[in-house]
Amino acid sequence: MNSPTMNAPVAPQNPQPAGSKKTLTLVLGLIGALVILGVIATSAWRASHSLSSSNTTQSLNTEGIAELDVEVDAGKFNILFAEVPTATLDVQSSRSGEWKLQRDGSSLLVRSPNDWGDWCFTGCDWDENEVTLTLPNSLNSGELDAVLKMSAGEYSVDGNFNDLIMEMSGGTLEAAGAANGLFVELGAGKTDIDMADVQAANFNVSAGRIDSTLTGSSPNNVQADVSAGMLNLTLPKDSYNVSEDISAGSLDNSLLVDSSSPHMVKVEVSAGNVVLRPGAEATTPKK
Repeated sequence: MNSPTMNAPVAPQNPQPAGSKKTLTLVLGLIGALVILGVIATSAWRASHSLSSSNTTQSLNTEGIAELDVEVDAGKFNILFAEVPTATLDVQSSRSGEWKLQRDGSSLLVRSPNDWGDWCFTGCDWDENEVTLTLPNSLNSGELDAVLKMSAGEYSVDGNFNDLIMEMSGGTLEAAGAANGLFVELGAGKTDIDMADVQAANFNVSAGRIDSTLTGSSPNNVQADVSAGMLNLTLPKDSYNVSEDISAGSLDNSLLVDSSSPHMVKVEVSAGNVVLRPGAEATTPKK
């Protein structure tokens, strides 16, 4: 008589918690829905703004102006000098009427709308919000001070200044011309600067990258503070008294170093990289 065959007991499998699967599915679904809604909202935003976009021009007398003060939130912003009798602000935007060109004593003020009306989620085209500030050539003598505070967008500056201060949260910036004093603070993004005859320069990089070439006379004082990101600085070919404080990151210095030089360069790097390079031969400072 054959004895019955006994099957080995199968170990019970631990079922995956249904709750965790549902939670993951819900999270992924929510993220996908937000992305889709963002794209749809951006498309609607661009369509409505394209239809309602308009052009306005404001003009203001600049007699007695000694300082330019600009605060811009987003878009494409250009500053240039030309043979014009007054300062002119040309705005191409759906909110062109909300831009302000005004003066406060000897200061010329430019202000953009400061809320979320020109915000978009993805695929933004800064050309839909383009602003050009044209200043008379009489202000391009190198005596004008300028303070430029810029958020996300594309910016360009071309002119001769006394002290030029540029603070940028993000986006791209191109600056060219000349300045006696140069101060650049970069939160994020990319900046290209080509300036002549700078006597004092200060570069502060939190993130992003600054590429700067100084030409003409050698600066007397250069300070660079890089907490993250990159500073690529080319100075007039001369000897420099270079001091450094590197806690992390790196300094690549190809300048001619002379501790007795009157041209001081101080570099502090807590993270990121700094590159110092000699450029064209230094010229005699202008009197």
